[in-house]
Amino acid sequence: MEHQNIGNVMIFLALVTPGLALLIGYGLRRSVEEGGASTSRLRRNVWILGAAGPANLLLWLVLNGLLDGLGWRSVVGYVLAALTFVAAGLATGFLARLFSDLRGRRRLKGESESRDTRE
Repeated sequence: MEHQNIGNVMIFLALVTPGLALLIGYGLRRSVEEGGASTSRLRRNVWILGAAGPANLLLWLVLNGLLDGLGWRSVVGYVLAALTFVAAGLATGFLARLFSDLRGRRRLKGESESRDTRE
């Protein structure tokens, strides 16, 4: 793919993912209002989806500026770019899991304290 085509795809994703997240969030809210299960994981994933496109575009622009400035338009530069995006994806997943676990522990701690006060 040409450099400009990749840039256009990144801009398209940066514009589409927040809109898609809004639609999914609206559908999730309607489902909860109609008595469906409310899950924090789904809401968290909607937020991640909404932020993923603009964050990837920002990362793409920064990385392109860095690679252009260093003159690394070669295989080494593209491997570095791929590793950067893989690392960003792994970090996002790790942090989402970490914050999810922390919220779950707080919720469990609150439930056990409320049971203690009832008894």
